[in-house]
Amino acid sequence: MKKALILCSIFIALMLAACGDANDYYEEQDDPTQYVPQEVVELDEPDEPTEPEEPTEPTEPNEPNEPDITEETAERVLDFVPSIDLDFAAEIFAIAQALWDEDDGQLMGVPLHAPLMIADNRTRHAVTNMPDAHGRFIRHGDVYVGIVPDHITVVGNPETVSGTRWGAAAIRLYTSGDIDKTEFIGLLIHEGFHAIQYYIISGQRAIQNFSHFNEPEMRISALLEIEALFAALRSNNDERLTHIHNALSLRNARRYGLPESAVTSENQQELTEGLAMLAELMLAFADIEAALERMESLWTSHRVGRALNTMSGYHRGFMYAMLLNEMGADWIAGIDFDADLGQLLQEHLGINELRTLEQQDLEQYGYSAIVQIERVSVE
Repeated sequence: MKKALILCSIFIALMLAACGDANDYYEEQDDPTQYVPQEVVELDEPDEPTEPEEPTEPTEPNEPNEPDITEETAERVLDFVPSIDLDFAAEIFAIAQALWDEDDGQLMGVPLHAPLMIADNRTRHAVTNMPDAHGRFIRHGDVYVGIVPDHITVVGNPETVSGTRWGAAAIRLYTSGDIDKTEFIGLLIHEGFHAIQYYIISGQRAIQNFSHFNEPEMRISALLEIEALFAALRSNNDERLTHIHNALSLRNARRYGLPESAVTSENQQELTEGLAMLAELMLAFADIEAALERMESLWTSHRVGRALNTMSGYHRGFMYAMLLNEMGADWIAGIDFDADLGQLLQEHLGINELRTLEQQDLEQYGYSAIVQIERVSVE
């Protein structure tokens, strides 16, 4: 009996101890029926707060941060023989630099100096006019040499490589004889503009929609508008004003009833590609006549087939920008993606009423020949 009492006392003591431990999990609140779980273990004293680390610059996807260019990295020795003639690349970059310096912001209100790259897609070798942001390209004389990632194919386009957005061109375009040295320099200046275009054109670019150019009537209108703009640039005084008036009238007739996305696509392509063409032709070529000859040469290939759908904006944009400049308009400062170059020219000239198609002499722009090429029957 005595032994049973001792065992019972021990059991009661254990139960009370367990209940006391369980109560340590909770902290009683003002409402005694509400409890909040508490940690059982003791926590270490918190460390003193530290200053937050500075955020690192964004890098290419799946690429680690690289140090900036230093004297040590700039003096590394190439472990391969570049497939691109470095003397040629240095000459091309020097000419582009001289053209930018001579312009000194006159064409667009800001300097147009840009990162440039010449690439060989076969070997993946690339030569640039300045160091890259991640310090991977190795200095060799006046140029920098490195490797383009396998997923990038350079033709004539802006490309982001090693943290820098470059105006890039493939060396084969020159070595194959497709374009001459002046045209190659012009291409690099064109793509260089794209590398820095968001410093010049503000706002957000919309998704492009050029499906309306699948319709013959839309193509005929665009072709006639461009021919009228060519005529305006090659004439003066009242004759020039007549051609401008006709071009704007054709433009307005084509856009009537188009969805907003199509009109926005035309306007934004005219801005981005038209201004890039403006930089290319006005800097790389000797004068306006040489620039127009190059433009007309490009137009012969861009005006046919599906190329017209995506290339006509290059030509319209260039010519509207040229006419704005030649007519003395102050238009480029603060330009944004909502701008309409045609509308800017119309407002500058004070043109209030546009003409119907019947009020224009369209044959002077090759109307019958254009219609025949586009295979549209006209009553």
